[in-house]
Amino acid sequence: MRSRFWLFALVPLAAIAYFVVDRQAGYAWQNLPPQAEGQQFRIIVGLKDAQPRRWQGRIQVTGVEIDAMSGWRFSGPDRANPDGTFNFQTKMQPLEDQLRPGSAYGATPMTGNPEPRQVREGLLLKTHGGNAARVTFDSPDARFEFNGADLSFGESRLFLDGNVMVEKLPFEQRLSDPGATNDQPAIAATPAGVVWTAWVAYKDKSDVIQVSDGSRVYTVGERGDLHAPAIAASADEVYVAWPRYDNGVYQLYGAAFRKAAWSKPERLTDSAGNDVWPRMAADDKGKQGSGLAGFS
Repeated sequence: MRSRFWLFALVPLAAIAYFVVDRQAGYAWQNLPPQAEGQQFRIIVGLKDAQPRRWQGRIQVTGVEIDAMSGWRFSGPDRANPDGTFNFQTKMQPLEDQLRPGSAYGATPMTGNPEPRQVREGLLLKTHGGNAARVTFDSPDARFEFNGADLSFGESRLFLDGNVMVEKLPFEQRLSDPGATNDQPAIAATPAGVVWTAWVAYKDKSDVIQVSDGSRVYTVGERGDLHAPAIAASADEVYVAWPRYDNGVYQLYGAAFRKAAWSKPERLTDSAGNDVWPRMAADDKGKQGSGLAGFS
């Protein structure tokens, strides 16, 4: 068996030459569609039910329009339609090995047959046309209303004597190419609030590093056998590092985004063992640091 060790190093990124030298890199980019504007709500039902229950009816909105509606934890014949109609049934199922005694479901034993418990289900509703949405949940035996403007992120409202919960969710944005397998994301934010995301995209039997600021997606570096990237952002620069399989081991490579262009990727490590799982951080004064885990 080969010996293994882990090495954690903290080094100032300013000492790495490629972060301060402007070089045009071989990279590509494409614009993302504009971020959708509107509101999104999650409606969870059956919180107090002790038996499966069918929920059938319609979501009606005033002041806005329905942009999309889908099921949350749906299975089998459960349906939610773009016109606001829905038809689904909550289920009782055994939830095994729940090791959270303080949670709503508590702990279940590691052996034996856990007792069936209610599986929460519901609807994801997206609206557009402003923030004055008034939403009505209408079914033969359950009806309630809420105003979207009265909900804040991070809080929830209960209806029907606590059997229904409504939450306001942010509008998500798809960054990655649906034709690739995208994994291992890393996120950093600039002091101005711009969120940068880096990830590995697998397509055509190889990986590539992709980075986005929410308006564009950049493909950085060459394709190959790559691993989880790290990213850090300051006011003027964004730094990305990733492991690349190179001559039998993983070495770290990195690139910097400065003055609206990516630098040419450069190799950062030259060890006999594998360097993986990089970590990076930047403070509000533009100082950066990095760490890695190495083994052989």
